[in-house]
Amino acid sequence: MAEITDRLVDIIKGAVEMNLRYTATVVSLATGYVSEMGDMIRERAGASSRTEAPSESKSPPRRSPILLVGQLNEEVTGTFALNNTTNQEFSVDLVVEGELDPSVTTLTPKMVKLAPGAGTFVHLKVRITDALVENRNYRMSVLVPDLAAPRVDFVVRRLPGIA
Repeated sequence: MAEITDRLVDIIKGAVEMNLRYTATVVSLATGYVSEMGDMIRERAGASSRTEAPSESKSPPRRSPILLVGQLNEEVTGTFALNNTTNQEFSVDLVVEGELDPSVTTLTPKMVKLAPGAGTFVHLKVRITDALVENRNYRMSVLVPDLAAPRVDFVVRRLPGIA
C-alpha cells in the first residue's frame, strides 16, 4: 500500500511541476509581449510629443519606397502623389538622384506647378539596362527642391532572365 501511495504522490508532484512550468512559460511570454507593446507605445508617444523649435519646420512623414522590378530591356513604372500642403502656389523642377544614372529614368511631369492645396501624380519610368546587376537593389530618390515635401524613395531591381 505504501508503494502505491508513493507512486501516486510522484504522479501528482509531476503534474504540479508540469503545470508550474507551463504557467511560468505563459507568464514569460505575456511579460515579453507587454514589454514590447510598451516600448512601441513609448516610441510613438515620444515621437509625437517631441516639440520643435519655432525656427524648425515640421517635415511630413516618410513614404515607403516604391519598388520597381523588371527584366533586361523592360521599362518599369511607378506613380506617386505630390501635394501642395502650403498656402502658396509653387513651381518646381523634380530631381532624380541615387545609385543609377539619371538618364535611365523619366519623370512625367518633370516640372510641377501646384496651387495651394492642389495635388498631382508623378509617373516614374526606369529602363532596365545591362548596366544593372541581376538581383541587386539600386536605391534612387525623387527630390522636390525648395519644398518641405519629403523625397520619394524607390528601389530598382533587375530580375534574372528567363532561361
